[in-house]
Amino acid sequence: MIRPFRFAFCTHALSLVAALSAGALVAGATCAGSCGGDAEPPTVLMQLNMAVQGVGHHRGGSASLKPVGRTFTSTNPAASAAFFTTYFDAHVVPLTPLAGADEQVGVDITIGPSSHVRYIFVKDQSKPAGNLSLNVLVPQVEASVIDVFQSHSGWSSWVDNHDGFDYNPDLFKVERALADGVPMLLQFAVLRLYIPYTLWTLEIRQAGLFLSSLPIPRMDTLEDPCRVSTFDPSRYFDVAWQKSTFSTADLHAAADFAQTILGAVEVISAVPPTLPSDCPEARWFILEDAPFALHFVNYGANRTSQGVMSTGRFVKHVESLRDLNAGVFDQYMHNSLVLNVSSLDPYLLRIRHQALPHLILRVDAEQIALWVDVPRNGIIFQFRSTHVSVASPTEMMAPTPRAIDY
Repeated sequence: MIRPFRFAFCTHALSLVAALSAGALVAGATCAGSCGGDAEPPTVLMQLNMAVQGVGHHRGGSASLKPVGRTFTSTNPAASAAFFTTYFDAHVVPLTPLAGADEQVGVDITIGPSSHVRYIFVKDQSKPAGNLSLNVLVPQVEASVIDVFQSHSGWSSWVDNHDGFDYNPDLFKVERALADGVPMLLQFAVLRLYIPYTLWTLEIRQAGLFLSSLPIPRMDTLEDPCRVSTFDPSRYFDVAWQKSTFSTADLHAAADFAQTILGAVEVISAVPPTLPSDCPEARWFILEDAPFALHFVNYGANRTSQGVMSTGRFVKHVESLRDLNAGVFDQYMHNSLVLNVSSLDPYLLRIRHQALPHLILRVDAEQIALWVDVPRNGIIFQFRSTHVSVASPTEMMAPTPRAIDY
């Protein structure tokens, strides 16, 4: 059921979640029962090494959640990270080596006053990927996205995998990027960028209101019959990281996950289901206490992907590999949205109730990570916390090679 969003214009600044030094602990952690041994942190957790702090509770007693970062599969992590250190206020952060990985690079990005996000880029050919090589797929995705940017028309469903940052004049060095020939697109008030060597793009919201005089390609089709409104409540969030958007294969499964697992509230999307059959579908959700928006979009076979693999075909391939209950960690799980929570308990109980495959791993002596796949969509959410009381010793996997299918 779509409920009206309750606007709350109080300040909810995304705080920097401080990086821990190697082996450092988070104070006040709780793990009822046995949570595994004192082995080294599991390498598959990509060493986000973020302290869980300042996390309260949802209305109704659920542990509230806060987005703190994202991990990406990249065919060239150094170049992916360099995009941010060159054109954003970002710096490389030290990471514990990821066993089996070819390369990993992390950056902390300042996206607003006292607001930071950590992006981790990983090339890890040691994990299963099936017969779909990222060395083939990533260049195809890049070409399809750049084609949209340069042609100013058409679309690629891959553009719909993006985070949305609120514009501020210090966020993105746009004039330097233009001088260097960085591909970009202004679509109404949104500036779109491709994150090099990944399957992801980036959206800087409201940028068009300030950058319209610059020679940036534009796509401003005001008569788009597939969009009945440009109103988006998340644009009014007083946070720097306002949303994440996902290209989905099964829109309704994604919506059900947002409501039943995350406790999200659905709001009216600008692309309602009553539009013509050749239009995409979209469902929008708000995590009210964060505040943070999740947008799920499905184009079906109705709009071109410039010859690249469709989202539907990609998801079928990913889901054919994925086996979280067996502890299998595939390459595409390196694409994950990381959420800090005060306790894993409510999410783990909901996941069990829905019988969703999941994986629980200890990060270190204090932090625990819960991985879950959005059914029929190949999307990974990673919950991080220092507390869990409903995980049995057998369910809580120790960080061993067997647990991550080396």
